Amino acid sequence: MEREKLDTLINIVERSQGMCPVCKELFNQITWELIREFERVISSGGKRRSLHRKKLSDTE
Repeated sequence: MEREKLDTLINIVERSQGMCPVCKELFNQITWELIREFERVISSGGKRRSLHRKKLSDTE
């Protein structure tokens, strides 16, 4: 999993290499914001799934 994250970040950096400085900065800011948002959604989704499973097991 960590290797996949590292590969993704490397690909993002490589894509921004040919951009002008302003575009590169905007690209990097947007990319980091998206990554943080995805991580937040993924972590909150995992918590919801585990709570849902717990509620189901309580009803059985």
